[in-house]
Amino acid sequence: MSLIIDASVAAKWYLAESNSDKAQQLVEAGHELIAPDLLLVEVANTFFKAWLRGAIDETQMARSLSMLPAAFSSLWPTRDLVADAAVLSRILRHPVYDCIYLALAWRTGAKIITADERFMKAAHASAWDDFLLNLQDAV
Repeated sequence: MSLIIDASVAAKWYLAESNSDKAQQLVEAGHELIAPDLLLVEVANTFFKAWLRGAIDETQMARSLSMLPAAFSSLWPTRDLVADAAVLSRILRHPVYDCIYLALAWRTGAKIITADERFMKAAHASAWDDFLLNLQDAV
């Protein structure tokens, strides 16, 4: 089964956060993991914030970023998803960068695994609810 992993989950593979164990279980379960290539930028930004807090050092950040793409069987080009994401963002009144993941779900039929409560709340208030699973419920 294909699963779309968002940045809130992928970052947990490398940072000690709540539900990091559940995020790791998704990798170990052998699912086909896919994501938009935007995920790389979002996770790098999460690592930057963790570095500012002193939660990781430069070496951990560089090593994690170099390993991240290999976790996915496919990283979809954002350029192929952005037009649909812009429409979805207007419908949901939610940021385009999260809607990139919804656009990928719409194209592939795969479920998005997320730990982003705000994203879940926006989807729950719409017909797009079926495309998202909370990380806690996904494993």
